[in-house]
Amino acid sequence: MQSFLDSVLDDLPEWQSDPSSFVFVLPSKRAGFFLKNRMAQRATSTFLSPHIWSIEDFVAEISGLRYAGTLHLLFRLYEACLDQEGIQQESFADFTKWGPTLLQDFNEADRYLVDTDRLFETLAALNEIRNWTPDGSSTPMMDRQIAFWKNLAPIYSRFRTNLAGEGLAYQGMAYRAAASQLASYAAARGDVRYIFIGFNALNTAEDRIIQQLLEKPGSRIYWDADPHYIDNPVHDAGHF
Repeated sequence: MQSFLDSVLDDLPEWQSDPSSFVFVLPSKRAGFFLKNRMAQRATSTFLSPHIWSIEDFVAEISGLRYAGTLHLLFRLYEACLDQEGIQQESFADFTKWGPTLLQDFNEADRYLVDTDRLFETLAALNEIRNWTPDGSSTPMMDRQIAFWKNLAPIYSRFRTNLAGEGLAYQGMAYRAAASQLASYAAARGDVRYIFIGFNALNTAEDRIIQQLLEKPGSRIYWDADPHYIDNPVHDAGHF
């Protein structure tokens, strides 16, 4: 039986004769390795490989930012919290108990292109309602919680600004930047054909990036999916 990657390459006969006109984007580096391997096995002559990117590396290329390591991100986020007035000061060791969760929340908000101003405003309001008492009294812990949620927006902004100043980003930050800079990136690269292979569940930034690049002539997307699931409107496995 013909493999999925072979069927894609069969549908794009120009991939070997004009490799520089193609950019292949796959869900992971591992998938890209298998595609490059299939190209090498099918090649009838020596040629320069087309660009083959994982989606994460492709997004970084569009954004012009480099991914920072987790520890570096936690240090920068800790600094952003320390620099914000009204936030209780604590040791880095204590911060690491909850800092990764905050970093992941920022990451998801950016990957899905959430309006963070409205998000943080709503979260602060909900927390005030949750800590409301009929007599207006509060405890030091309640005050600290309310202060934290009210300062979340400036912490987020300071954290991102400091990272951008180093040319660094966490994944979601790069995704949001790539989605906003996509038009200029694509225009600067002329008639390149973007080929997306093997994707399933896309976040909002990926969805926007792929949809816009598919508008370029010759660009395509290939899904490795079974019609049994895709054609069934009520089957969970075919939802995305």
